[in-house]
Order: sequence, then structure tokens, then C-alpha cells
Amino acid sequence: DEAAGEGKEENNEEEEEEEDEEGTDADDESENEPPKNGKSLNDMFEDSGGEEEEPELEEEEDEEDETLKALEGFDEAVDGDSDSDTAGTKEREMPPLPDQPTWRLLRLSRGLLAALTKAGFLHPTPIQAKVIRPALNGMDVCARAVTGSGKTAAFALPMIDRLRFPPEHKVSSIRGLVLEPTREIAFQAQNMIQQLAIYTKITTTVIAGGVPPANQVQALKQPVTIAVATPGRLIDLLLNNGCHLNHLEILVLDEADKLLSCGFTRDVQAILEHCPEKRQTLQFSATMTRDVDKLANLALTKPLDVDIGPMATAKGLRQEFIRVRRGHDFFKPAMLALLCSKYFKKGVIVFFSRKDTAHRLHILFKLLGISCSELHGNMTQGQRMHALREFRERTSPVLFTTDLAQRGLDFAGCRTVVNYDMPYNIKAYIHRVGRTARMGRQGVSVSFIHDESDDKLLLTEIIRLARVNNAAGKMKKAAVPVGVKNRKLDADEVEAWSKKIAECDGQLKDSLDEEAAMVEIDLMTKKVNSAQNRLEHEDEIAARPKKAWHLSIKDKKKIREEMKQEAEGAQVGAKRKRQMDYEASKKVAKYPATDLDNRPIKQPMFSKKLKEEKKKEWRKQAEKAMIGKRAAEKLTNAERKKKRRTKRKDTIQKKREKGVSKKVAAKGPRRANHGAGTKGTRAGHGPSEKKLRIKEQGGKKAGNFKSAKKYKRR
Repeated sequence: DEAAGEGKEENNEEEEEEEDEEGTDADDESENEPPKNGKSLNDMFEDSGGEEEEPELEEEEDEEDETLKALEGFDEAVDGDSDSDTAGTKEREMPPLPDQPTWRLLRLSRGLLAALTKAGFLHPTPIQAKVIRPALNGMDVCARAVTGSGKTAAFALPMIDRLRFPPEHKVSSIRGLVLEPTREIAFQAQNMIQQLAIYTKITTTVIAGGVPPANQVQALKQPVTIAVATPGRLIDLLLNNGCHLNHLEILVLDEADKLLSCGFTRDVQAILEHCPEKRQTLQFSATMTRDVDKLANLALTKPLDVDIGPMATAKGLRQEFIRVRRGHDFFKPAMLALLCSKYFKKGVIVFFSRKDTAHRLHILFKLLGISCSELHGNMTQGQRMHALREFRERTSPVLFTTDLAQRGLDFAGCRTVVNYDMPYNIKAYIHRVGRTARMGRQGVSVSFIHDESDDKLLLTEIIRLARVNNAAGKMKKAAVPVGVKNRKLDADEVEAWSKKIAECDGQLKDSLDEEAAMVEIDLMTKKVNSAQNRLEHEDEIAARPKKAWHLSIKDKKKIREEMKQEAEGAQVGAKRKRQMDYEASKKVAKYPATDLDNRPIKQPMFSKKLKEEKKKEWRKQAEKAMIGKRAAEKLTNAERKKKRRTKRKDTIQKKREKGVSKKVAAKGPRRANHGAGTKGTRAGHGPSEKKLRIKEQGGKKAGNFKSAKKYKRR
């Protein structure tokens, strides 16, 4: 075994040289070694021998990526590696650090200490130990900590402690405000505050979209101590419903980096304008970016900077990867069904990159008999809350979601995170796998790695980060990081699930068609009801004051476009994104025509020579359309002179009426000879008929008539 281990390290040292350029990452929850005589899924895609010819699809796999080779060399998950390992550790707390203070040393009130004991919080986490004391003293704090470190309690405890006593004068607005990026995080933060303020008289409310605003306005008219809000709905209430923040004492910007990345930058700035200058501001973020620093400079006054360690995965997290070879993406649903039915049966969160994929697989798993729920942006607020409640109460063992649940949400029963689609960068990956192994618990992440995608680059960063975390940067470059494993699934079991899925294709299609029809019917019903309501209450609706918005529809579209470009830039890299934009602009400028696939068409009609000829034709047509005065009026020379004399007299008379002297008024305007006529004629006028005859006869020379033929033809 030792010799084999040394051989692995030597091979890994040679393979690590190209790891910076090519890499792949995936997180999924499957931990069981296939039978000894069983055939692994990865072996199923390899050549069985020399009898069969290699398919054309696999021609480029002769030289495999070095990172993927290193992944094959990692330890495989064994029979004991499953969700049963974490079953007894779900309630285990992180042991206290040697120099870490207790709750009593943080000088919290007795009511809060009793609430902490009842909630099961035995000791503060590092971020809580460093933030609570300065926040109790009224200082502004700018804190950064990894996901799952207890940031919600870090700002909730000092806020409750400072606001637990009623003010001297009666106030009619909010005293404490917490801004959250999503509705789900807002409801979760309110639940945490209510849990900690159980022995106080503090009242809380949630101001978020997805519910009628009338109830929230009515709640704000009552004395509310702490409000947890999302920026969009709060701005609406401030501008259109008479709400104000004049008595605000504490402002919390939670998940500040997420607030700014979701396009709430202008909303946050507008909310800050409504807040009083004398207030305490607490800002929490998982990552520090340039925009977060700008927001801190704008909102905070002489803040205390708290940074708890570098960005890393949890210590109790075991990361597993499943390789999906080229051309075999159709096996992924079967592999996911095998994971959720055999290896990880409870507390599983599956992340998808698209909402339609999550919804489709949710219906498919229902048809296969696997209990699951879904959470994404196409659902109503009531449906989202119901899905979260089912997963937290463990009535639904599997939750299909998008990046909507990537950050901020705390699931105590989450044991496994599956990355069905890999995120676009390492930060998103850390936030995803941070849903498990929180607060000292154990957890597993399983990720699907594709040969055809850029997952290899992300895998390289994950392996490098795991090495740094395991040995504080002192581990050998070729050493296999602890807690990183390669999982192989049995090919026969995957094929069996594939057959079951194929049998459900007809039912799946019927379900999707029926659902689409129901959605269309609901939409038409809403339109009919809306039109009927407008007809019945036309006068009342017309009498309502128009709503005020600090952002127009064009501004919102522009912000969405900028967010989309930032996401694409983060996925391919800033340098590559600029290069792609430059190439696209060149193609559009050179070849404006495109085919059905939006590819530029290179046609001879866009050549430079033909363009010039086309311009000449357009000029000739324009010249024909603009008939000269002489050809249109058909006047004799005597009549033309008389008309010119009359016009000149009228011009001189108008100038004299304006107070111009007779001598200056008699002077005509300077005319530039930019036309094709002779010297001294107006611009654009050709030579007279007399001069044309002289030119044709070859007699007296009267100047250079460049446009003689043109005007003769006219």
C-alpha cells in the first residue's frame, strides 16, 4: 500500500504541471463503492478491447486532461461513505476555541442568554465574538466571514439588546432595519430574530414582494421595532405609501455582495437617502469586492473591519466528484436518481443552472416514485414558502433548486449537496456547498464534471483550495487533498434507471403539456378579471395617484443587461469577454446579414467596390429627383432677370426695415462656388444655354464646364 501511495504521488507531480490551465469541479452526494465484480460507469464508456472500433465521438480523448487524470487517481468512496455517517452528527456543535469568550463575557442581557440557551447555541462563533461587543457599543462594523459562520445572530443579538427598551418619545416608524437580497433570506432572518427576542417586547415584520402590500403598510402603521425587508418593496412603500425611516437607529446590510450583484445598487443608495445621518450601520458580506468597499465608504462612518479567515469550504465537508464523459450527458438523470434512491436518501439539495431543468426533473422524479420538492423563480411566494417548510420539516427528503437558494438559507437537516450543473466560478461553488456542513456538522457534496465544458478549470481551483485548507499552504503540490474523492457508479444500476426514465417519457411530456395549458388558462382568466375590474371601477382607478418610481423601465432593463454581461464575463473571464465583444462588433460591422443560426453571411454584395457603385447609383437617382429651377419653371431670360430684380428689391427693403443702411443692404450675400457651374454662378447651377452652345461648337472658351453633359441631358 505504501509503495502504491508513493507511485500515486510521483504520477500526480507530473500531472500537476498543466493543472492551472485545465481543471474541472463537481460536488455531489454519493458514497458507496461498487461490488468487486461490478462494472463502473466510467469503465462502461471506455473501449472494451480491440474487437470494436472506437467511435468518432471519442477520437479526441486519446490525450486526456491532466486534471481529469488526477481525479481518476483520487481515493474512491467506499461502502461506509454515505449519509448514514452524518446521521448522528446533525446536532453536534463546533467545539469552542481556546481563547474564545463565552456568551456571558459578551455582556448580553439575561433575556438573550436565556433565549440562546433555549435555542441550543452553547458558545459564540468567531464572527459573533468579534462583532457583538463593538456593535453593543454603537460602532459601525464592516464584517466578512464565510458562509455558515453565524452572521445572522452576529447582527441580531446586538440589535435586540440595544432596542429592547422602548424610546423616550413615541415613534411611528421603524427603529431597526435589515436589508436582505431575497425574500427567502428575509423570512429566515425574521424567524431568527423572533427566536432570539422571545423574552423581550420587540416586534418584527417582513417587507418583501410576492404578497399584497396593503398588509405590510398596515403593519408599518403600528409601532414596529425591527423590519426585515428587500430593497424593491421597501422603496415602493417609501415613495407611494407614506412610510418613512425618520426614527431609524440601526441599519443592517446583510449579504452586501449579493445585494449589489442582484442589481440593487441604486435601490440601496435610494434607501440610504431616506435614512437619518445619525444611525448605526452594520454591513456583512461573504466576499469583499470593489463595489462592497464603495458601499461601505458610502454607508458606514469610521467602521471596524472584521475579517474571519479566507474564503474556504467547511472543515467537515467531504467533496466527491463524478466524471461525465464526452457524449454521455443523457446518463445524468439516471445517475442522479441512483444517488437519491440508494446512497443519499434524506436532506439532499440538488442545484441546477436552469429553472426549466429543475422543474422537468422534479416531475420526472415524482413519476419515478421519489419524493421531492422544487424551489425556483417561476414559483409564487406561497409555493416557495411551502417547499422550504416541507424540506425543513423533512417531509420532503430532496429539494431541487437553482441559485435562488445558493446563499443565506440555513437548512439544519441538509446533509448532502449535489451540483447537477456546476456553477460558473469558485465563489458560487463555495456558497452552494456551504448549505451543508454548517456550524461544525458533517456533510457531503457531489458534483458532476463534464469533459466537454469548462468544469475542468473550476475543478483545478477546488483541488488547489482543498490543498491550502488541509495543510495551510504547506502541502506538497502533488499530494491528494484530504476529503476529496472520486465516486464511480455501477453501470448496470445506471442503465436500469435509464430504462425506467425512458418508460416515463410519454407521461412526462403529457404532464408538461397539461401544465402549460393550465398556465395559459390562468393567464387568460387573470386578464379577463383585470379587464372586468377596470370597467367596474374605472372612476376609482382613474382617481388614484400615479405611483412614483426612482427607476424607469428603461433603467431596469439596462441594469438587467449589465448584470447579464457581468455574469457572462465572470463565466468566461474579463479578458476573454472583451475579446469576444470586439470580435462580435467586427463581424456585425463587416457582415451585417445573418442566417437563421445568427451567423454572419459573407456575400459579395458587401464588398467595397460594390458599395461604392451602389452609392453612385443612389446619388444619380437623387439628382434626377431634384429637378433644377430652370427646368421646372421654363422661363425666358427676360422673365428670369425681372424675377431676380424683384426679389433683390424685396430683400433690400426688408433689411432697411430692420435698420440696416442703404449701402450695406445693397450688398448681396457672399456665395461660395461649390457647385459644378462656371465661375461666378450659384452653387449647384450649371452653365447657361448660350455657353453650352459655344462649348459644343468649340469656339470661344468660357471656362471649364465639368458638368456640361449632365446639365445638357437634364
